Amino acid sequence: LKNCEAHLSRFLGAEKDFSSGIFLNLLCKAHSVRRRLVQAMGLDKSAELDKECVELFQRLNNKLNNPKGSTATHGTTMIETLAYLIPSLFHYGKKQKFNKAKQWMMSCVHETAETACFATESSTAEAGFLILQSNRRADALALESIIETEPQSTLCSKLLKGLFAHRTRGCWRTTQENTAILLAVDAYFRTFEKEEPNFEARCWLGDAYCLSETFKGRSVDTHVTNVPMQVLCDEVAKQGTTEKRETVPLVLQKLGAPGRLYYRVGLKYAPRSLNLASLSAGFTVTRSYSSIDRDSDVSFDSKENAYKIRAGARVRVSLTMSNQTRRYHVALVDNMPGAFEALNPALKGTGNIPASPFSKEKQGTYCWWRGPWYEHQNFRDERVEAFCSYLNAGVHEYSYVARCTQMGTFVVPPAKAEEMYSPEVFGRSTTERVIVVE
Repeated sequence: LKNCEAHLSRFLGAEKDFSSGIFLNLLCKAHSVRRRLVQAMGLDKSAELDKECVELFQRLNNKLNNPKGSTATHGTTMIETLAYLIPSLFHYGKKQKFNKAKQWMMSCVHETAETACFATESSTAEAGFLILQSNRRADALALESIIETEPQSTLCSKLLKGLFAHRTRGCWRTTQENTAILLAVDAYFRTFEKEEPNFEARCWLGDAYCLSETFKGRSVDTHVTNVPMQVLCDEVAKQGTTEKRETVPLVLQKLGAPGRLYYRVGLKYAPRSLNLASLSAGFTVTRSYSSIDRDSDVSFDSKENAYKIRAGARVRVSLTMSNQTRRYHVALVDNMPGAFEALNPALKGTGNIPASPFSKEKQGTYCWWRGPWYEHQNFRDERVEAFCSYLNAGVHEYSYVARCTQMGTFVVPPAKAEEMYSPEVFGRSTTERVIVVE
């Protein structure tokens, strides 16, 4: 390790020149590689490696306790550094230091019902390009570390699902990502999937027997059972009317030892009310209408709690969507009032449409390699949609232009954002009223 540090100092400069922790990251990676090599060759270097990991932990502790930075501030670099160091602390019995390092890493986890990832900053901003960092590689290294030290953690399957959610055409973005993720997948398989499945799964909703499926041999098939809402209502009625008895138990049973059971329970419903409040369950969505040609074309009447729009006017619809962590396969859908007709800029007959106030050209920050956050958009008769396979954390804005073609009073359903393959992660705006006048 001293040789590594000497060469790094010679070619890259001293550790103090790397405030982001890249220098320490490289040393911890070298230590991790050496520990694995010693284990593979059956060498007795425990005392040496024990001393190294304690020294590296102390240097990491000094850096993370620095008031000018934190685990989140150092982002991807520190997540990777912890992933390299935590297994050594675990194997050499440094329980107190292991718990502290694990606490640092877990403080950066963002978890949903199905997936999980680590909150990291841009690796480019940290000069992480020097060691080919990426968010997916950090997640993969952390997953491998958790599997080695805490295999019973529910984060294992969630991190794996999050990594698989970002594949494009069956692979990830770079060779570094592919290598790190495949090593993590191999560790997951050897730990959890080494036995071929041979079991039966059963499910009860209250007293109602819902399903029974047999799983024998390796397969990617998914067995789906739809239970009507009436069955749930009937089971609630059986429990009585008191609040304590309105909860219906859902029981899942696995008969047979070999194999691992994965399941998802979801509820599809339609609200009865036409006046819905905003809701944030992973996304926060807001919507507003504004005029384009004349200021008087669009106004908001606070007494009637409705937008008043002149018939024939062009209206700018502005949507703002925010998410605290990265999301996968996102759809932003805005339902239009019956009086609106979206103007598609891709059609020649549409005419000249003013640039969006959110566009890079309008803000004077346009870069030819940086496009909008969405990858595809649809203009339909009753709604406008924007799609993205991978969405970074932050605030994302989208707007389009519609023409008001009918008169009357209209109820506008909320705009909604969701992960298409994890619909429990979603958000919606409020219901709006639109009154179209002459």
